[in-house]
Amino acid sequence: MNKNVKGNLINFKNVLGSIINENNQEIIELKFINNEISNSFGIFFPLYNFKNIYDINYNLEFEIKSNKPIFLKVYNGIVWNNIENIEWKPDEYIKINFTSKFNFETKTTYRIGFNQIQDGTIVYFKNINL
Repeated sequence: MNKNVKGNLINFKNVLGSIINENNQEIIELKFINNEISNSFGIFFPLYNFKNIYDINYNLEFEIKSNKPIFLKVYNGIVWNNIENIEWKPDEYIKINFTSKFNFETKTTYRIGFNQIQDGTIVYFKNINL
């Protein structure tokens, strides 16, 4: 996956998504209007000309920052996986690496999601790679 790709939102009620420019780099910005979001809400990044190989692990890597602590999860096309032990630093990017077997051919696509989001949370993504 190329860096600076644009993502698509799934079940995005009460979430505003946009692309902003920060230091000549495209950043995905998500603004949560309130904490009433779907359990299946997430952001995914389309893959083009990609052949799914089931027997290997893929590494999803991205940088993220938030104005409030958040709980991340990743849906790999099979099950939701919570991302544990993240040390949030207010308004500083942290790097996330998630390695797992993915199924990219299901109707329920892989995505990055959230648990227990707070009203007024703003989340930024950059340098997304798979």
